[in-house]
Amino acid sequence: MYRAFASYFVEVAIRYKKKYSSIIYTWKEYYTIPYKENVEFNARLLCSIIDFSSSKDNNEIKSSELFCQSTGNKIVDELIKRKALREKNIKITFQQFAINFPRDKRMCYYRQNIYWIKCLGRLRDIISFPKIFSSLPTPNHIALITHPRNSNYEAYQYLPTQISNEYNTFYYSHKNISKYGANNFGNIKTSFKRAFDVMLASVLTRNKHPILLSDFFVSLISELYILSVRRTIKKYRVKGIFVSYHCRHLEKLLFLAFRKEAVVSIFCDYSFGYPWKQSSILKWHSDCTQYPDYILSSGLIPSERYRRAAKREKGGLIPVNISTTCPQVIHSLNKQKKSIQHVKSIKSSLSNPLVISIFDNIYGEDTFCIEEHAMQLLNIIDSYSSTSLIISNTKRHSSTLDTLIREFDLNVLNTMHGDLSLNACSDIIISIGFQGAALKASAAFNIPIIFLVDGSFNYQECNFSFSQIKNDDISFTLDQLCLTPSQISNLLQQLKNNTNSLENFALASEKLINLFQLKPHDFNLLDKITNIMKIRK
Repeated sequence: MYRAFASYFVEVAIRYKKKYSSIIYTWKEYYTIPYKENVEFNARLLCSIIDFSSSKDNNEIKSSELFCQSTGNKIVDELIKRKALREKNIKITFQQFAINFPRDKRMCYYRQNIYWIKCLGRLRDIISFPKIFSSLPTPNHIALITHPRNSNYEAYQYLPTQISNEYNTFYYSHKNISKYGANNFGNIKTSFKRAFDVMLASVLTRNKHPILLSDFFVSLISELYILSVRRTIKKYRVKGIFVSYHCRHLEKLLFLAFRKEAVVSIFCDYSFGYPWKQSSILKWHSDCTQYPDYILSSGLIPSERYRRAAKREKGGLIPVNISTTCPQVIHSLNKQKKSIQHVKSIKSSLSNPLVISIFDNIYGEDTFCIEEHAMQLLNIIDSYSSTSLIISNTKRHSSTLDTLIREFDLNVLNTMHGDLSLNACSDIIISIGFQGAALKASAAFNIPIIFLVDGSFNYQECNFSFSQIKNDDISFTLDQLCLTPSQISNLLQQLKNNTNSLENFALASEKLINLFQLKPHDFNLLDKITNIMKIRK
């Protein structure tokens, strides 16, 4: 939810600048504040710190006044200051120059002093150097922007590979797709023209705030990027684009360029998302403001989130959300036989152990509690180390869980990014906090799931659906599956003697999966994409 708040504050700052500064009309469609990614990250971090400092369960820091480093934007700073005072009665004093030494490296701010270096990097992305291309796309192809193409991301390459086998395709990145159509002379000409337009606008609109040099550069680079992508589309007659890999600062510009050329764009969202506390700002979530033509998503939360975001758009920017089975689930189901054989060979050498799948969560980037939860769980499992096999599913292999698990003498199998197939042999799934991948694994292989929580994340205060009836059903079912560390310890003790102890959890898990609409039901994703691509042929 912190990301939604941060995105909302950034959007308010953008709207304010559009209205009260002399941004030229041509740029208002894609203007964004300088350091947007850094400001959004810092705002997200600050919102979590404010919650943490006022939490009832927090015994370390309790303060009515906080001294914080600026997010990098004065408007966002003011909005956070008002939110903290209104909701938590905490007074925040921002300091433009400060150094923080957090106990957790994830709590570090993103600095602003590298902005001009980033500008130079982005200028390089729109300058054409024909000799650097190892290969050139053939005309009438479909553009693909995906996760890195290596064995670590095999699950995420499942659908792009199918598309590539069916169509004439070419793999791009968010950055290099503009290089194939870059026109150095045209870009220089546009730069001088926009400089003249900005100076003229500053003279004619004296009542508004003048445009800053950083605003000028970020807007100019955005326009040149869009023009270069449009040239790529025309030059190679691109028939459509399929994107399954995020790039926050370029995604919106990329889809805008394709929309201006009336070429279909599809985004595949692998994320299941998180519940929300305030529905009014959900529409500003950064995932909901990129505007491709079509979105492939799986589950209840993404569908509701995109539907709510679409309601605020009155123009032609409303994407069509298509609910389907997540491609990584299909890949995992196809691979499960091989994975089951692998896990069974390990189990035979361990005297038939209890197999436990653990999922950490990206939500932990917003709070400290992820380390405490992971440590509590691993301490519990360590007492059963001789009779258990752990399947570790981490969001990142440098995550807190991955680091802590090395400190214990446990029997561990590590999964690859997005590949859930090893979990097919699990007896139980334990999700540290709320994790969509854990729910997908439970749905794919019919495995009971429980959630390790404490008072720092109260599910009763969260919303999972805009339908009150659905939301009440989900909250009631989820309450049966949320356990404290001591309850998990008791459950594992029971499982040593009797695996039937999971019957009630299995029933509740199945009900929750059905409520979240995560049961695999549609395996013909390529047919859907084929039909979409035919729409604009």
